[in-house]
Amino acid sequence: VCGGLRREVKALLGESGVRVLDNVAGEAEDALALLARDELRSGHDLDAGRRAASVERPIEEGGPAEPEVDCFACATRACLAGGACSFAAGPLTTPPASAREDRWLDVGRDITAQTDPKFCRIAELVHFAVGMGYHRIGVAFCWELFREAETLAGVLSRFFTVKPVCCRFGSDVRGDPMSRGPTGNPARMARVLARAGTDLNVAAGLCLGGDLVFAARSRAPVTTLFVKDRSLSHNPVAAIYTRYYLDEIAVPGRVSP
Repeated sequence: VCGGLRREVKALLGESGVRVLDNVAGEAEDALALLARDELRSGHDLDAGRRAASVERPIEEGGPAEPEVDCFACATRACLAGGACSFAAGPLTTPPASAREDRWLDVGRDITAQTDPKFCRIAELVHFAVGMGYHRIGVAFCWELFREAETLAGVLSRFFTVKPVCCRFGSDVRGDPMSRGPTGNPARMARVLARAGTDLNVAAGLCLGGDLVFAARSRAPVTTLFVKDRSLSHNPVAAIYTRYYLDEIAVPGRVSP
């Protein structure tokens, strides 16, 4: 049981009959307790729940009041010109970042600091995963984007071990096999990739709602590479540039609460 481990060392240990659980974070006592119950898996972040609890903990009564933040209503917008944020000058409380979160930000800054911005998002994903030292990438995809996800997995497999899982995995599809009914099981997808010991999971075209369940249940961190938009060739930002779609959404009664 260890944290990071070189791929060749892990392979050598495996050939020697040694079971390896790598990318494990947290207290040794907690890890040993999970190991004794055969619940410990590679990529297990024992501190994730504690960090989530600290982030979601409400402000105690009597503590400093958080300022109302509305970046669109900001009068100065100094941050856009490289200045100091007027909201941040108030008593904002920020939960301490974990070492893993700091690493995510550092690697991300290395990518965004490229002077020649030619990286597409897939290239950024590859550089990020390499910079993080990840070896096993999960691809959770919707059956409607099977071809696109297969191409993505082919690209990623040049650099990593890829573990793809379709939303129809294990589904009980009766009648029309191409039914658009809610047959996916995102929680099961997350469990499959947890058992595979993925370091990072990529969401590719999961349905809205299902993507939330998958991200909430995923043991490894999740990044969304592309989303499904049947109307706009899976490019939802196009609606922002097309007045027709914005007007359609704003029609009274078209969208009900």
